[in-house]
Amino acid sequence: MRDVAADAKKLKRALQGRFPTAAFSVRMSRGTGYGNVYVSWEDGPTERVVRSITDAAEGKRFDAMQDLGYHVPAAFPDGSESSLGYILTSRRTSRRFAERLLRAVGDYWNGPGSPIPAMGSHPNGEWRVEFGDAPIRPDLRETWNEAIFRAASDARLYRREDAHA
Repeated sequence: MRDVAADAKKLKRALQGRFPTAAFSVRMSRGTGYGNVYVSWEDGPTERVVRSITDAAEGKRFDAMQDLGYHVPAAFPDGSESSLGYILTSRRTSRRFAERLLRAVGDYWNGPGSPIPAMGSHPNGEWRVEFGDAPIRPDLRETWNEAIFRAASDARLYRREDAHA
């Protein structure tokens, strides 16, 4: 049987090697979830890009039709076998990054230097956009919150050279 703890460390090294500026947390589950791993980080690469590495190393899948988990062959980027089970990923957006995205969205839709909503603090300590559920403009259905999270997933969406102002 392979060493799951060693493979969790190997996954963290693979992520840090591919994304050296991001700080990843890789935690193992205990008890009945032994072998499952939780990967989290702030800002940096998108979840889709990180999943390109974690999906290959994930050795368990779930069939909801049969309510059944099953094992699949899994490997790390170097080709070595992975003994990890489910790998869950979670990317956090920092307040500083969210403020940059908020400005980019405002500039894109309403022109450079246009007014944008204020950033506030949620009771749990996280950031939030004041009136974030309001549309960016009256003629748009997209809200400020939706745009920020969309921009965090793909910054190319709100570059000024493609503006719709």
